[in-house]
Amino acid sequence: MIEIKYLSDEENYATVLKALKEVLGKRYTGILNKEKYPPYWVDAIAVYKDEELFDIQLYDPYSEVAHGVLKNHTGRSEWLFHLCDDDDKMEQEGLSPNEANRIKSLSEC
Repeated sequence: MIEIKYLSDEENYATVLKALKEVLGKRYTGILNKEKYPPYWVDAIAVYKDEELFDIQLYDPYSEVAHGVLKNHTGRSEWLFHLCDDDDKMEQEGLSPNEANRIKSLSEC
């Protein structure tokens, strides 16, 4: 079963920020370290499968959170583990068609 958490959700802010820092590594700028609440200019979508991080996507239109992360014209990155943008990989990882469709709908927003 999957769970979706947003950086912009105060309840999940610390959890998603920790995951984002781990995934980005040296590309993370540190700008959110002093933020106590989700900033309005950035967001991230973290997908958890069985309580483990499955994939994460960053919305950083001003490139303040990370350097060297490719983004589209709206500021949204690709899925950083490249699992949630590939139907075959999602199926191989055991996601149901409904879970895969739920994840795909996140990218349409």
